[in-house]
Amino acid sequence: MFFRTISIDDKKLFDEYLASELNIYKDFFASEVCFENLFIWNIYDNIQIYTDETAIYIKAKFNAFEFFLPPFVKHLEDFTRAVNKLYNYSKEQNKNQMFKMKALSNEMVDILQNSDQLNFKIRTSLDRNSSEYIYDTKEFSTFKGKKFHAKRNHINSFKKKYNYEIKDYCSDLREDVEDVLKRWSKYSEELEESENIALKRALDYFDKLNLTGIILYVDNVPAAFEIGVITYFNIGICLFEKADINYDGIFSVISNVFVKNKLSEVRYVNRQEDMGKEGLRKSKLSYNPVFIFNKYSVEEE
Repeated sequence: MFFRTISIDDKKLFDEYLASELNIYKDFFASEVCFENLFIWNIYDNIQIYTDETAIYIKAKFNAFEFFLPPFVKHLEDFTRAVNKLYNYSKEQNKNQMFKMKALSNEMVDILQNSDQLNFKIRTSLDRNSSEYIYDTKEFSTFKGKKFHAKRNHINSFKKKYNYEIKDYCSDLREDVEDVLKRWSKYSEELEESENIALKRALDYFDKLNLTGIILYVDNVPAAFEIGVITYFNIGICLFEKADINYDGIFSVISNVFVKNKLSEVRYVNRQEDMGKEGLRKSKLSYNPVFIFNKYSVEEE
């Protein structure tokens, strides 16, 4: 197996596999089934792929530790075979390194646990910190009902205090996005170099990846932005959201307007994981997800 760096031209290949509409992908709400997300994180996570006649194999590396993502197959019977192939590859490269696959759905785990074709014993664990928050688009775009009372208050307060406008993102406004990022980073300890790299890549390939985005201006000064994508299976994913926190309620406004303006045609919106950060988890829960899509890790015993 000779892995290579994922490229923009691979989108057609991924779409070809997703067209099989296997339920293990069709009902997979997480961002790992989204080519655009894999591509923009490629440089930092060193995402590489290998293909044969039956599967797309994906490996990545984080903090020098190599792991694999669930393979893409067109036929369900090829899923376990593809996992076996990745396991064999892993042992050929380094027999002392533990094989690990991340971001599996519960259904994928069941397939492996119940298969008599798997060539090695596994143990599984819920990766709560990487599980992703899924929201109802209609709820998110209206914030109606008692459970969204606080969000409506944030938005109404913002509208009363500030003179603002929304613009669709285009390449001419790139400097405005970068300006918001710089000001946001001054007040936050959460910005990592990896996210900076991924955002740059998203802006570089914005049109080719069919991304969508908005920028919010207060008194003609860029104050917030959000960038996302609609996946092959018609799920909206929020890829990046940053704002100048000096404006009270601005995150409620930018998130609401983005879903309302850009994702209204989809049923669900994925606002991704909380990475185990208490503040981020509290924030994501405050938007009342309809469910959390659990992701699992599989290791060899």
